[in-house]
Amino acid sequence: MSSKLLAKDLLINVTSFFRDSKAFEVLAEEVIPDLVHRHPSDRPLRIWVAGCSTGEETYSLAMLFLERSRRAKRNIKLQVFASDVDEDAVAVAREGRYPESIAADVSPTRLARFFTQEDHSYRVMAELRGTVVFTAQDVLADPPFSRLDLISCRNLLIYLRPEAQEKVLLLFHFALRESGVLLLGSSESVADSTTGSNRSPRRSGSIGRSATPGLAKSISDRLRRGRANALARRDAPGGGARHQRSRPHAAAVARELCARFGPDQPQAGMPLFRGTD
Repeated sequence: MSSKLLAKDLLINVTSFFRDSKAFEVLAEEVIPDLVHRHPSDRPLRIWVAGCSTGEETYSLAMLFLERSRRAKRNIKLQVFASDVDEDAVAVAREGRYPESIAADVSPTRLARFFTQEDHSYRVMAELRGTVVFTAQDVLADPPFSRLDLISCRNLLIYLRPEAQEKVLLLFHFALRESGVLLLGSSESVADSTTGSNRSPRRSGSIGRSATPGLAKSISDRLRRGRANALARRDAPGGGARHQRSRPHAAAVARELCARFGPDQPQAGMPLFRGTD
């Protein structure tokens, strides 16, 4: 019992709706419209929020996707998976009930559409709540979600050792669809898993994308100007990108992930995330 209490004391649950407004601005204006526009109508759009805490960020993302889908008149099924190692935080997220103070972060329009007011609090409406599945999960030990279009993992990697960070990033790479998007926190970046270099984006957050064959490039000129964060793409074999020698540890982690969670054995030269200039 004492060990569980100690572990709980070490957990950090600092979050809010639409935290880091610049990152959410770029998501709303650049990333999400692109994902909704090009997503096939015959399959769900899948999102994973790793380290979801009490659910505010998860619901924020879901609101943006629902708003954009309605605006684009696209009937796309939204599947949001949200996980955290803290079971108590997950329970709060599942309940979907928040204090009146969230009105400082959530606009009146969104409060009216997505929440009901009750007893000095706001409760998430069924339309929004029904898009999300919350679960207790250890990202380092439990199987990941798969075939994802976007992963949000904000301010979790900074609490992990470099080897664990690398394992998580490779796991995210494994879980994302081609051209899927990775959102990190303002103090995090996608290290170059093939060389060990860590080119920090020097911006207010990190948005990365897995690649179509060949190049690592920004989502838009806005991202290049630094109003959002670095984009990372994975190199496809034969795409013309400069190949780099994998560190032994990175290759071992890649093999382990494929062995544990993939249907086939990993191939030589498995593409890895790399940072962008």
